[in-house]
Amino acid sequence: MFDVALWYEKADWYGIITTPNCQKIFEQSIKNRQIVKKMSKKFDEPVYLKGHFVKYPVPLKGGKTENLWVVSWPYQVIEEFEKKEKKGVTRDLVYNNFLPSENAKIERKRYNTNKFFNWYLDNIYDNVKQYEDKAREYLDSL
Repeated sequence: MFDVALWYEKADWYGIITTPNCQKIFEQSIKNRQIVKKMSKKFDEPVYLKGHFVKYPVPLKGGKTENLWVVSWPYQVIEEFEKKEKKGVTRDLVYNNFLPSENAKIERKRYNTNKFFNWYLDNIYDNVKQYEDKAREYLDSL
């Protein structure tokens, strides 16, 4: 609880993080899950969490970053947008849909949030989609 209170105001974006102490517990629980170990060996890629969590250098106030597990909310945004709009997602989707602000702190959070969205779209999303297809085939074969 104290860890959460300490980290509540540190991140300089709109996102959900695991705190460093929570991260230790989280990573230990990942290592202990047998089905995850089996699936990771089967596909040679530990992308099993990237539809839900991903490790990212979270921007902190003061200009530093910390590599933490974060909720992969862009995945759901992309899926919903593509389903609703019937077209592909473009970079800066989030930035263009957040109202601009004259407040520099809010504008920095908006920029950092969009940077995460673009990074996820460029580096993670396609891998997750491919993995999901492989995982479905694997689970159907059981």
